Amino acid sequence: MSSDERIYTNFSRLSLLAKKGRGLSWRPPYSKISPLSGLQKSSQRGRGLDFVELRHYFDGDDVRCIDWRVTQRTGQAFIRLYSEEKDKSAVLLIDLRSSMFFASDGVMKSVLASELAAIIAGRIQVEGDRIGALMLTDTHIESHSAMRGEKSLLSLLEKVTQLGGRLPAQGQIEPPSLDDALHLLCQQKIKESQIFIISDFVDFIDKTSRALLSQLARHNNIIGLRVSDPLEDELPNSNVLMGDGLLQLEINGDNGQLRQRYNRFTIEHNQGVENGFLSIGQPYLALTTHKESWQQLFSMSSARRR
Repeated sequence: MSSDERIYTNFSRLSLLAKKGRGLSWRPPYSKISPLSGLQKSSQRGRGLDFVELRHYFDGDDVRCIDWRVTQRTGQAFIRLYSEEKDKSAVLLIDLRSSMFFASDGVMKSVLASELAAIIAGRIQVEGDRIGALMLTDTHIESHSAMRGEKSLLSLLEKVTQLGGRLPAQGQIEPPSLDDALHLLCQQKIKESQIFIISDFVDFIDKTSRALLSQLARHNNIIGLRVSDPLEDELPNSNVLMGDGLLQLEINGDNGQLRQRYNRFTIEHNQGVENGFLSIGQPYLALTTHKESWQQLFSMSSARRR
């Protein structure tokens, strides 16, 4: 496996991004609000009855939770967190199939997806919420039980690193579909949770995928994060040679008719994915392999605050 972080991510890189994610001025929107708004505080931990933990104050925390005695004694701001009646959690659906092992520049889609998951998980973990995950691979759907705490976060990052490091799949394998993963989430009967779906959505089917999203949205909030490479969305005028380690495909850039058909198809497909989320009132974000993961999420967070 290559040590190039543009091709394969590593545990150290994901751990660093998870730490950066703690400072992101955004919390999982358990109410139906715009993503990355920085206005909604998780209702998992707050000013309830049972003390849970004492931690450092982060920008945007409820100042009413500050423990002034500890703050005065240490010289650093600390807040007290208490459990409330309802136990909320977040679930990450991370696509790590071979279709994600692609990039024309920047990082592989699988790397970008892993990094986005790490940043989001880091932000959730600092809130004290439980983090569960489904990782969609070429052979199976890997589960990570919903738990809270640093140990659970690091275990998740290790799983993501290992599964991403196995790409691309060798041989003719029929991977599980996005619908398979969505159906599994529906079977788990998750309620009052925030679900993040990080994928290229190449096998999003307008009728079935949208129906599964709608079923999940009845009791949960969903954010779709589409990971893509510019070359996938629009073919260039020049010749392109692509390969997966086993097969190669040469595309003639002079074939205007082919390019037009391809570009029209991708526009319609991508619009269908976006409409699938918007039609059920759930947010949808588009991210690219040509830009750094942290900067993209940070920019979106900053834009929502203004």
